[in-house]
Amino acid sequence: MSMLVAARLPVGVVMTAAGVGKLRESAVADAKAIIGYKIVSDDVATGLACVLPGIELGLGLSLLTGLNSRFAAAGSGAMLAGYTAALVHALRKGIVTDCGCFGSLAASQVSWKLVARNAVLIAAATAVAVNEPDRATLDRYLSPAVRNSLSVVLLGGVAVGSLLDRLHSLGVLKSKEVGREDHGY
Repeated sequence: MSMLVAARLPVGVVMTAAGVGKLRESAVADAKAIIGYKIVSDDVATGLACVLPGIELGLGLSLLTGLNSRFAAAGSGAMLAGYTAALVHALRKGIVTDCGCFGSLAASQVSWKLVARNAVLIAAATAVAVNEPDRATLDRYLSPAVRNSLSVVLLGGVAVGSLLDRLHSLGVLKSKEVGREDHGY
């Protein structure tokens, strides 16, 4: 296994698990985790809770498959840097809160251990982002046009699907029961 695969796969697994874990619980629960950091307003936290899981899942799947892996690694590194800044903020202010890292998959309090974990993941993501893809990625075997089209479909589909799910969980979108129509009688 190449060094880039050894760097790419753990970041992909973490990002995928983070997205899936957050999607398994309600947007309200995810918003509460974000609010716990005392950085953004409730409305901003709710908006972030709607979009972050889909982005994490899309980037994670891109890293696991090696599809536009440099872009996915750069995006993952940037997200992890933002999350790390929030962790450091909470720790420096003495805020005791759940990190919200993996939603319902795993709960843990903010800690310097999580900061260190994220630093390692950021370094791995940076290594993937700045180097040419290795042979163990789809990037090497697909033309740029096909690779970019697949990325748009993957990331767009995951993002739109998760956003619709989050809006539904918040009650913004209402679904009708199949086969039941209101005919007014």
